[in-house]
Amino acid sequence: MDLEQKSIELTRYIGAVVERFAISSQETPDVFDLLSNQEVNLILVAGRNEPGPMSNLAQKLNLSLSSVTGIVDRLVDKHLVCRERSEEDRRVVRVGLTEGGQKMYDQIFQAHLKISRGMMAMLNESEQDALLGLIRRVASAIDEKKEK
Repeated sequence: MDLEQKSIELTRYIGAVVERFAISSQETPDVFDLLSNQEVNLILVAGRNEPGPMSNLAQKLNLSLSSVTGIVDRLVDKHLVCRERSEEDRRVVRVGLTEGGQKMYDQIFQAHLKISRGMMAMLNESEQDALLGLIRRVASAIDEKKEK
């Protein structure tokens, strides 16, 4: 199998895994009745990171700053995120989760963790280590590419 065929196969498998994580909404219906997919994604990014500038959120979500501003506005109205002005530079607005937002993040994370446990349980220990090593390597390469 050549690189192109492998890439197509990888894309299909990644799509299947991503779909499975999206289906986790059925396990947390109260979250997904309250929030849009974009709002859930912002909560997931905010929950994995320290409060940071809106521009960082936009970059991580691959959305425009104006789109992220609208999502943040809706989540502020729902009391799930808060805006804080930087003391060093008042023009910088940091966004972080409120206590309610943290609870929502924890609920989504637990649903995703359940899926991950199921996936890992299908593999023996050596396969688990290999999978984690490869995913870690790909994630690091992606992060390095973003920084450039």
